[in-house]
Amino acid sequence: MTRLRDWLGVPRQDLVAGSGTYTLAIEPRDVDLSRFHLAATAALATAEPRALVDATDEALTAWVGPPWPGLSSPRLDLARGHALARHRRVVEARTRALLALERPDEAVEAVTPLAVEHPEQEVWHALLVRALHAAGRPGEAIDAFLAARRRLHDELAVDPGEELRNAYRAVLVERSRLRSEEPRPYLVGRDDVLATIVAARVDDGSHGPVVLVEGEAGIGKSLVLAAARYVARRDAQVVDGAWDEGSAPLAGWVDALGPPPPGPAGAPVPWVRQRLAELAADGPVLVTLDDAHRADSASFAAITDIARHGLPPGVVVLISACAPAPGVSLGWELCRADLARDTSVMRVELGQLDGTAVRQLARRRLVSFGPEAADRLARLLYQQTAGHPLHVTALLDVLATCHDEAAAAAAVRTVPPRLRAFVDRQLDRLRPATRRTVEALAVLRPVPPGALAVALDRPSRAVAEDLREAASRGLVADGDLRHEVVAVAVRDRVPETIRVAWHAAWLEHLGPDDDAFLRLRHTLGAAPLLDDATVARARRDAGVVAYERRALTEASALLDAAARVLSEDPVVEVHRGLVLGALGRAREADDLLDEAIGAAMTAPADPGLVVKAAVGDESVERPGRGDARRRARLDRAELVPSPSAVRFDLLVAMLREQSFDGVARPELVAEMRALAGAEDAPTTMRARARALEVRQLLEGPVPAAHRVDLAAEGLELARLGGDPTVVLDATELMLTAALSAGQVDQALGLRRTLAVEAHRWHRPRLVWAAHVLESSVLLARGDDEAADHAASASLQLGQDLGVDDARAAFAVHLVVRAWIGGTLAGLCDLTEQAARDHPAMPAWAAVAAAARACAGRYDEASALLAEFRARRAATDSRRFDRPGLCFAACAAWSTGDLETARIVRAELPADPDAVVILGYGAVITGPAALFAGIAAMALGDVAQARADVSVAEKLAVGLGWTPWVDAAARVGAHLDGAAVELPLGLGRRRTARD
Repeated sequence: MTRLRDWLGVPRQDLVAGSGTYTLAIEPRDVDLSRFHLAATAALATAEPRALVDATDEALTAWVGPPWPGLSSPRLDLARGHALARHRRVVEARTRALLALERPDEAVEAVTPLAVEHPEQEVWHALLVRALHAAGRPGEAIDAFLAARRRLHDELAVDPGEELRNAYRAVLVERSRLRSEEPRPYLVGRDDVLATIVAARVDDGSHGPVVLVEGEAGIGKSLVLAAARYVARRDAQVVDGAWDEGSAPLAGWVDALGPPPPGPAGAPVPWVRQRLAELAADGPVLVTLDDAHRADSASFAAITDIARHGLPPGVVVLISACAPAPGVSLGWELCRADLARDTSVMRVELGQLDGTAVRQLARRRLVSFGPEAADRLARLLYQQTAGHPLHVTALLDVLATCHDEAAAAAAVRTVPPRLRAFVDRQLDRLRPATRRTVEALAVLRPVPPGALAVALDRPSRAVAEDLREAASRGLVADGDLRHEVVAVAVRDRVPETIRVAWHAAWLEHLGPDDDAFLRLRHTLGAAPLLDDATVARARRDAGVVAYERRALTEASALLDAAARVLSEDPVVEVHRGLVLGALGRAREADDLLDEAIGAAMTAPADPGLVVKAAVGDESVERPGRGDARRRARLDRAELVPSPSAVRFDLLVAMLREQSFDGVARPELVAEMRALAGAEDAPTTMRARARALEVRQLLEGPVPAAHRVDLAAEGLELARLGGDPTVVLDATELMLTAALSAGQVDQALGLRRTLAVEAHRWHRPRLVWAAHVLESSVLLARGDDEAADHAASASLQLGQDLGVDDARAAFAVHLVVRAWIGGTLAGLCDLTEQAARDHPAMPAWAAVAAAARACAGRYDEASALLAEFRARRAATDSRRFDRPGLCFAACAAWSTGDLETARIVRAELPADPDAVVILGYGAVITGPAALFAGIAAMALGDVAQARADVSVAEKLAVGLGWTPWVDAAARVGAHLDGAAVELPLGLGRRRTARD
């Protein structure tokens, strides 16, 4: 006790012993937790915001973190929970006070960590949205709301509460108010067009339309879109985007919807659908997309998809594009042709303005001349321009500078009748310095004035003055050239050497984080001054971005061009292989990736690039068999040390391939689990690990209910992670687990979900797999004709989608159909050929054995059963093993093969709820207990056989599967000594005479 007092430095009376404990007397102010509680009590009782901030600051200064870390008891846990709750109340009060004091940046800093740490607590999200909005960051505020809404829906299955929704509405209202203060676009001669667009926004609950506005350059398409936006802002969210020449893939969509997430979730078609659905959840939406003829293949794919499959109710997408003309990309021509075939797409073609519209424009612009003089000048304008809107408005800018009607009329008569000549004339009237600024703007656009000043090496004020002068001549508006037609006309006047110099000057000011396509555009412009490798690297970097955004046509062209110079660059070769894989050219992709992985592994190796090369394009759905070339690359990549996330991707791919090989490596499974179980492992990683575990258990002797529980946990984790690839995989596994447990209604419900989501995320094999289940359930119910029709439809769908497994699945349907009908003997040749074609799949040998036994060819059947046993012993894979055991049980009874019967008894689960299915529900081979009973019958264990068959009959009756009810009943009757024909083509058993 004395030593303890000395060590603590306290007087004798402050540390006393009694009742088996030591008691330390200490002032509350000397304990950090007590100081916090005292300060928190005072702070929470303060009402005035400024005093409240000071008081909460004092409380938070006393807070040093959760009390008693590492210790646990009921009393400590209760006190710790109280302290943490109090701490959150203090932070909340301080944040609200900061917002009241108009100090939003501090509020953002205070509340952001708590929104991350406690995503289930809506108050933090509401305060974060309010703080970001108040800080002048409305885009981030909207993103924060949408992220919170997704998390609340996915994790808690609830919608945002009133405070969070009110915070979001405040952002939208403020944004609409600011935009409504913009001047209304003056639109004349287009009333019918605008009325058509407004009528398209009628919210009757049906899918929203796509409206395509077309016309020649300068005809007024952009003005129509601006007018539509102005009208829509009264009662709808409005987002807009546009494509510039040489802009990055998806640029227009990104302008309107924000950047896509990385990975599969950012695939253009599903990402656009997802974002539009999110926007539609909060009311009507108008999306305008300008100059779509300049877009890219990924953007075209998204446009075509939303036109074909419809938009969420309340959403209208308004697109403008130049009418077909020389120079328009082939991609847009194809997209336009698809839109033309779609009757749901509304098409509006803009033509020249009529005389009445020109008169309206003249009266508005030439107020100082009076209405009569303006009308006379309008007639001259119409004669000179034929009503071309851009030409008319440019001329009106000139006429507005004239002193009287006579001078204006003279000006009209002397202006060239074609717009290009008019632009030349106006340029020649500019001061040389101003003309140089306009020419630089035409070459470098889009470029902000400050950057333009840098490229010209002139003061910003001087450049601004130049732009004002150009605007007075009708060449510039809002800091940019009035139209692309004007830009082309100006750019064509600039000598090549000058254009190159300007591109080079601007290129020097671009940083490494600037957009790859912006860098590419100026690199190509400055190419005569650059070496070939620099140009090729710019193409390479843009090609990588194009691949990531799934603009595969552009990616292929850019990477192929880069490869001609950077022939040994592993980044180029790996991504060329990935693009080929994504385009479905698997053999060419493998050729490139097999070679590229070696280059990527050379010192200094890039682990991420190595694994990319090994795995290949993951958007490609792989067939239900192994890929030897991919497997070889994965084995090479395993030797390269990698960060955890990269290593995990590699392990997942390796384990998937090994599930086809039948070569188990438990140490890889253990490593994968360790990475997924780490404290900092993301939810998506844990979900992918669990999905692999469930996949491995599906073919093993695991109780059906346990498989369902594991699959449900995996699906929940996948949804939390948010990666659509993992969610789809987990949904398919959950469907399989439910069906194998006899939960047919749940499986059919999941099938509908899978079909919708697979279509949404553009997964052809899963679209097909969802349809295959229909034929298997119909066959199990005894509706053979409908099952055959559904199986044929699934075959056709699979072939249309390019699914390699479709023919094999149809063949299996025919086999099981014949087996149930007792006519399997007629398929001896087909089953034997399948056994030869799939030596790594023991199940086919069992099917062939059953067919031979049904035909009474017992020696051949016995030989095939021996082959089945040998193949099983040679592999650790159990793919399709349980269906194989069902066929093996039948052949074993017919041939008297006791060794095979014992294997069936050992491997088929003694599970009254288990149903045997093939793959992911392509075929149902009945209750597992039936075949366990047939194996027991082969072994002479009549009592066990009766018990198993009784369980199977009960399960089949409950499911309404009449063929399997009949099969179990007949086997049961045979066991009871009745003279009945056995099902499944079992016929008579082999005797000594055979």
